[in-house]
Amino acid sequence: MLFGFEEYRLKQDIKPTTLKYEIMCIKQLMAYLNSLYKKDIEPSKIKPSDIRSYIDQQLEKNKISTVNRKIGHIKNWFDYLWKSGQISYDFTEKISFIKEDKIKTIDVNYKYLLDKRVDISAANIPITAKLIYILYLKGLRPRDIYEITINDFQDTGDSFILNIETLAGYETNIVFSDPTEIGILLSGIERAIFRNVPYILSSKDKKGYYVKFNQDSHSNYIEHIVKIIGCSFSSGPIRHAYIKYLFSNENKSVEEISKIVGTSISNIGLVLKKPIESNNEGLYNVV
Repeated sequence: MLFGFEEYRLKQDIKPTTLKYEIMCIKQLMAYLNSLYKKDIEPSKIKPSDIRSYIDQQLEKNKISTVNRKIGHIKNWFDYLWKSGQISYDFTEKISFIKEDKIKTIDVNYKYLLDKRVDISAANIPITAKLIYILYLKGLRPRDIYEITINDFQDTGDSFILNIETLAGYETNIVFSDPTEIGILLSGIERAIFRNVPYILSSKDKKGYYVKFNQDSHSNYIEHIVKIIGCSFSSGPIRHAYIKYLFSNENKSVEEISKIVGTSISNIGLVLKKPIESNNEGLYNVV
């Protein structure tokens, strides 16, 4: 799994404690990516967006200083992979360490985003952008959105219920009852059926077949959304805002919220106790 990294670092007389944590971090990263892709992934296949996703995940449950150490470990590993010829380009050179003084408290106006559903639905933008919008508003992370299939939705007649197991291992129970949301979902489901692909989000591959969504194009769809709503649109802050909205405006209990968004009760408690922090604005730069 380490592709010779441990032996390489031992020859550099690295401290055993440091090496221990480097190996732990790399194994954790690879386990995350293997789970993401549902197969063992080679270093040469790892993309910048994969590292970005991993850093996002780590920022949700670790201090900035801890995540920075992990970024350092990842940089060391990729430097080794490049020097040993196992990858052709070390893109982690362009990953910046996170500066705590750059963390901003973002007041996400969740009600404003809800009101903007109508504008998003009516806009002349791709269906994929519209789907990402309503799925973000339900607190879903990008890595889980990519896995959603049309069979994960239950049509009750006046609503759609989405039940999935997140990559973190939690079950969600998300209800879409707003007419605008239902209209967007129906368009997405009809498109998936027409494309003969199970995923609610899909992309065309080099051979012209529709397959699971190409993550590298995600930011392009976010740009469509931002132009309409006039503000940033990042999954982390919106997820936190949704949790607070469920608690304050819909009077949901912590236990109920954990089942809706698919996370632990302790994580819900942490969100409700601290301000929303941006994990996506000015914290790191990955090409």
